[in-house]
Amino acid sequence: MLLLRQKGTVSKKFATFDRKQDKTTHIGNDVWIGQYSIIKQGVDIKTGVIIVMGGVIIKNLHPY
Repeated sequence: MLLLRQKGTVSKKFATFDRKQDKTTHIGNDVWIGQYSIIKQGVDIKTGVIIVMGGVIIKNLHPY
């Protein structure tokens, strides 16, 4: 049986760096999101928005 030491693992290296707080993404009521769509973190999507298939959302979207 071979025992490997986990000296200098990735989790130990990244633990020393400060992380930014995660941004909250808000999705309103009656929103349709198409398949393969990408929504950036921290975006606010209002009520009644329809996102097309493969849409890339990088800014806030207004209702309807």
